[in-house]
Amino acid sequence: MNLFVYRVGGTNMKKKIFFYACFLLIGCFIGINITKFKSRYVDVPEEEKGLYIKYGEQFPIETFNTLGKKKNQKNDNIPLYRIWLYIDPNCESCIEKFPVVERLTEIMQEENIEIDILWRQEPKKTLVDTLDISKNKQYRTGSIKVLNEYPTYFITDEDNRVQMVSDDIDKIVKKVLSLDGIEKMK
Repeated sequence: MNLFVYRVGGTNMKKKIFFYACFLLIGCFIGINITKFKSRYVDVPEEEKGLYIKYGEQFPIETFNTLGKKKNQKNDNIPLYRIWLYIDPNCESCIEKFPVVERLTEIMQEENIEIDILWRQEPKKTLVDTLDISKNKQYRTGSIKVLNEYPTYFITDEDNRVQMVSDDIDKIVKKVLSLDGIEKMK
């Protein structure tokens, strides 16, 4: 009698092993196909997820939304260079840099250099109004996701080509002073 139970138990064990092996193979097959499907239809290349702005590239100003009224871009009114500050309104260290940026705006106006702010997301109206920088010089990224860290400074030329990217305002000022067409401050 024990022999019979052992045989029946052995047959059941073989069935269980066969069942688990089939289940494992089916699982692997489904997993491989899901991975292929995901890589083809779900995963988006990094370039399509957002924008990473680098040296020499065109700065995509036309894709950003201005917080003020739309300006009529006249060819005679284009600044020689622009310094862009890319910040998040919830970043306290970014907000602490505003006095420096406001002072830099005053100094650079004489040199035909414009200071613009690019907000990572919509800032509070009270924050925008407290700044001594025109709303026409403040932009938000809108649906475009900029992948650069913040705060980040960009220098662009009159053709909106990125001349420098840095998180250090001192490096930005030194670079601006070395650019062509800028009188050296005494």
